[in-house]
Amino acid sequence: MAYAANRTVNLLNLHYALKVAAFATAGAFTVPYLLKGGMSGPAVLVFVVAILMGRFLLRPMVVGLALRHGLRRLLIAGSLINVVQYMLVGFIDGIGAQDSIPI
Repeated sequence: MAYAANRTVNLLNLHYALKVAAFATAGAFTVPYLLKGGMSGPAVLVFVVAILMGRFLLRPMVVGLALRHGLRRLLIAGSLINVVQYMLVGFIDGIGAQDSIPI
């Protein structure tokens, strides 16, 4: 399939490339933050691996949802879920399971 033959696939590739760049950039700040906060090096690596494994395990479900509901709806829903995640980051004030998110 030639590049730019399918606009939806090209937009998905662009989205994925931006997401990977954002994750890599955030990792440059997240890992030192966790280390400075008192987490051990192996614990930080386990944390990063857990995130990556969670994404790996969720991908087959996401593909099924994309086939069932459409790629556009799925990208919109995923973007909204990411917005909520980043809004919750504002309530974090340290490392650990604390009552930092008021519900």
